[in-house]
Amino acid sequence: MGNVSRINKNDGKMVHRPSASPADRHRGKTGGYQVRCPRTAVSPPAPDEGRCRVERSREAVIEREESAGRHRNVKLTTKKRKGRGKVFKVECADPDGNIITYCTKEDVKAVAGQTIDERYPLAYSAPIKHHPQLLADIGFTGDGDAVEQILNGTYEFPPDTEPYTKLILTEACALYCSLGVDGIVDLVKRQDFQDFWLHAREKTESSKSLLHFGHYCAATHNKVISQLHASSLNALSTHVDEWLQPGGLQLAKQTDICPQVGKILPKTWSSATRAVCEVQVLVVDLDQCFDRSAGPIAGVAARAHKVSRQSTHLMLSTMQMMEYFTKSGFGIGKEPSSGGSITARLMGLRQGSGAAPIGMQSMITLVDNAYKRLGHGMNAKFLLADRICLLAAIIYVDDTDLLHWAKFYGVSDEAFMDEIQKGVHDWGMLVQATGGSLKQSKGFWYLLSWKFVRGKPTIKPESELPTRALTIPLPDGLSLPIKRQPLSHTAETLGVWNNPLNDPKVGLAELKKKGLEL
Repeated sequence: MGNVSRINKNDGKMVHRPSASPADRHRGKTGGYQVRCPRTAVSPPAPDEGRCRVERSREAVIEREESAGRHRNVKLTTKKRKGRGKVFKVECADPDGNIITYCTKEDVKAVAGQTIDERYPLAYSAPIKHHPQLLADIGFTGDGDAVEQILNGTYEFPPDTEPYTKLILTEACALYCSLGVDGIVDLVKRQDFQDFWLHAREKTESSKSLLHFGHYCAATHNKVISQLHASSLNALSTHVDEWLQPGGLQLAKQTDICPQVGKILPKTWSSATRAVCEVQVLVVDLDQCFDRSAGPIAGVAARAHKVSRQSTHLMLSTMQMMEYFTKSGFGIGKEPSSGGSITARLMGLRQGSGAAPIGMQSMITLVDNAYKRLGHGMNAKFLLADRICLLAAIIYVDDTDLLHWAKFYGVSDEAFMDEIQKGVHDWGMLVQATGGSLKQSKGFWYLLSWKFVRGKPTIKPESELPTRALTIPLPDGLSLPIKRQPLSHTAETLGVWNNPLNDPKVGLAELKKKGLEL
């Protein structure tokens, strides 16, 4: 393109710039005489001849690009494979645990398709999938007619509805009614299209057609093309009559008012000589949280946050019927290695997509509200303000820290452990209602129990704490224990190295290690 641009700048005229001979240039460098050649322009060609030269130059550039593309494929096959980021082999474990290496194009494609087939149907473990009537009423994308009734609180659940699924759908009604009447406007303006694509990464390919984001980035520089793209998005998402609706609240702003604050409580007094306080911190991370999101529950959660029916259906149906082509060092597959269809939909929110973070947030909001509705969490009392704040969990994507605080002073350790076990079980079942699951390998918990000795609070030693284990429920009906860690154990939770004793040694060591690697 550089030659074409230079020719265009000269209006099709080729300018001859003679240069000195090698011998003359050598004499100039060694202190001899220097030759200064004035520019002499060739007589301008005829207008028709100039245009022909421009066309020929452009055709030559296009031919060179096509030839480079052909030779690139030849080099991949005939020459030594090199380069970073190109996959030429994959390693997988067989049922016996042996590692098998696949090196051919067909095997790499087959392994990739098998991985997709195993990952995205994981959310079918959600109880709603096994309830035909409820699934038919809600729909795979939450666009069923019953969703409006659920959000308005007029839907009559079938008698055999799974309790935790019913609780989450009931919380969707409570959230929907608390956010007011204004919804999220689906209208995409030309400026919205241009603002988004001007900052997109140009090298990202968007489909098997090899059209990359650079095509859309280029379209933003033309108002007519940008308006056409925005209009096509509006035609897919909403009816024309709905374009005239006034503006609404953004989803991120609406979710700020979801947490509920407790009522005013009277001042609480206790005797320090007899009081015992219990605090529990559990780390129960989710297993493949984005890939295990059930479409019906995700659709209802989005609708509860005032996202329109059309936009919810468009987003989820695209993910559920998407086809996947394998891109490796062998090139891009001509046939899809896996994909969804009307009869076999894929679940999940697709980690890396723009809809995954906010979609997961909308679902976990319902889980958290239902969890607090069951009475779990931690009551932080502010005596001077006569207020109470109910804090159930600290969540960042799949990292979850559940917090438990004894409801009254003087509770026994065994009674407190019973409350904790009930809370962990309820949290796990609520997560399963959305298609998710808790991950045993990343779960652990701390138990902090204080006793007052001569009026001074003292943490109980490990020998005085109960030795029973806490278990988490799994989708297959089993329960597995998670390990209790000592208070001195430092772990990375929510991106921060910490422990209940606030010992910074491990965290500082990790920072030092990363600093030396730079």
